[in-house]
Amino acid sequence: MTQPKALTKTKLAIGAGSVALAAAFVQFVPKQFWFKCPIHAVTGLYCPGCGGQRWFASILHGDFNSAWHYNQLLSLSPILFGAYLLITKLKPGPKVELVTLSVLLAVTAAFMVWRNLPTQAAYLTQ
Repeated sequence: MTQPKALTKTKLAIGAGSVALAAAFVQFVPKQFWFKCPIHAVTGLYCPGCGGQRWFASILHGDFNSAWHYNQLLSLSPILFGAYLLITKLKPGPKVELVTLSVLLAVTAAFMVWRNLPTQAAYLTQ
């Protein structure tokens, strides 16, 4: 069964509006008012999303080198998402989807550990 076109258009409109709102926030709100990571504030650890706002701002300004250094996982997310879609499309089924999501979760956890190593954490404070 296919989705109604109106529902798909609604999802696209919501997605585009969310991106536009985020872009406006990053462009017009001074950095001292940006959201702070609650995980970093409480534990002092950098979560997989830390640096996401700076990453997004760098992407908007076309500074892909800075974006890569702020959050490598977000920089690789289109590739990871594409791989997920390809794997689940080529071999559909709940078991394959569960294994694929488990691998993505493991990659995210490994990234969190890696970015909290002293050599990486020092770079994130710049």
